[in-house]
Amino acid sequence: MNDVRAQTPSADSGQRLLLRACCQGFSLIEVVLCLGVVSFCLVALLGLFATGINLSKNSVQSVRATHVMTRLLAQRIAQPSGSQTPDGNAIALPPLTLAGDSVASGTPLYLDENGEILPASVGAVYQLNFRVGIPTVTEKDTVTGKVSRLWAVLSWPAAAPLGRATGSYEVSYCHIIP
Repeated sequence: MNDVRAQTPSADSGQRLLLRACCQGFSLIEVVLCLGVVSFCLVALLGLFATGINLSKNSVQSVRATHVMTRLLAQRIAQPSGSQTPDGNAIALPPLTLAGDSVASGTPLYLDENGEILPASVGAVYQLNFRVGIPTVTEKDTVTGKVSRLWAVLSWPAAAPLGRATGSYEVSYCHIIP
């Protein structure tokens, strides 16, 4: 006759298996290593967020500077020799009526966020440096007549010297003098 107790596990061995399965856990070393890996990943993610925020800020500043320079250039093209816009605001860029002479801004102009001239760097967002003169030889070959060339650079922040500015936007424009 077969003994039933020999074929089925005893109640003691079942309790031991259950006790072993529920009481196993992570050791202190495993927990510390896991926390180290997680903290390393979090620090890396925070660094990426900071970089992304700085890139976004620089991109916004660059787009704003592009709009300001486009506006300034459009004002000057509309009135090549005038000193004011039709609504009475001063035009920041110099007249485009020079041919053969070279004029450079000795001191930079300070502009607000809309491109309006400010008397000093206090409250200014941009610094404008420019030069007007004759075009290069290759530019002369493409156009007949008198030509004036404008080179302008808009940099920010306004208080920083041109070489140490956070960002800058440069434009070169040739104008045919009537």
